[in-house]
Amino acid sequence: MASQTTYNWLGKLKTRDYRSMPIGTIQEIPSEYQINGHIVEFTVQHREYLMFFTPKCDFDDLYTKDHLGFDVKFDLKANFENETYFAPPSGGPLRRRDALLLGKLITNILDKHCVYTGAQRYFFTAETTGLEKLYDRLVKDEADKLNFVVRKSYCEEGPYYEACTPNAKSFY
Repeated sequence: MASQTTYNWLGKLKTRDYRSMPIGTIQEIPSEYQINGHIVEFTVQHREYLMFFTPKCDFDDLYTKDHLGFDVKFDLKANFENETYFAPPSGGPLRRRDALLLGKLITNILDKHCVYTGAQRYFFTAETTGLEKLYDRLVKDEADKLNFVVRKSYCEEGPYYEACTPNAKSFY
């Protein structure tokens, strides 16, 4: 296995309603996957999650060729390991309090990744209606805290979201 560079700058999330919780570290995606990017592992209510950041490199698109953007995928670690991508959790949905914490953790990870990489755009595809509801809530509740401008559109795979970060000069 190739050596991995680990970034421990994510620290801890502190909120008014929750104890301070470690949110994991960002690592380079191991080379055997033949994908460039970053992976974050974190846990909420004994459920392990993975969040992937892969550079958006569509050289037919004049926009992404000259700007730093990342496709973001988020799923349960067990789904990734079992190749049952985006399947609902076996223990049922998270309680409201834990779902709010999950949203805050995702927001904090995005903020730290954006600061570290200088990302200008993030692209999310809502693979399920559950993810669409989660992303809609994150846009409503968290996007302003990050100073991201988010646009929701639709494609063949379903709804997708493009988030423009403060590092971008404009949305287009």
